[in-house]
Amino acid sequence: MNHLTPEQLFDLTEGNLPPQEAGALQQHLASCGLCQEQYQLYIALEDDLRSLEAPEVSPGFALNVTRKLRDRETARIFHRPVFKVFQFALVLSFILAVGIIITQLSSHQIDLPEIVVPGGTYYVIAVACVAIIAVADRVIYGSAKKNL
Repeated sequence: MNHLTPEQLFDLTEGNLPPQEAGALQQHLASCGLCQEQYQLYIALEDDLRSLEAPEVSPGFALNVTRKLRDRETARIFHRPVFKVFQFALVLSFILAVGIIITQLSSHQIDLPEIVVPGGTYYVIAVACVAIIAVADRVIYGSAKKNL
């Protein structure tokens, strides 16, 4: 014997069914004790749930939910491939700009104290760029990951 599914019992309890389908299920309930027992449990549960008072919501609840949803969407934007390409292009253009500035400074006769760095000037530029990328990654993705 086929019994009613939980979905059918729920829809019957809530009155979500067309009259013909509801009538067919009611006929089944009249002849099936197990389904009738389950149906009575659904009705009792619905009555209990309707008798509960709605919980009070704090005044800032809607604002907090909205803020968390916005933060989540922001985090998704930062993880999109298009943003990563943009980030790479931005870092690359920064490196290029620093290189041009250093080249321009080195072509002029400016009396700057000479600093001896192991690996040379380009090594310093590379280390500085890696440090900037690491800090930017921490600021952008670190705060975005906390909100996920």
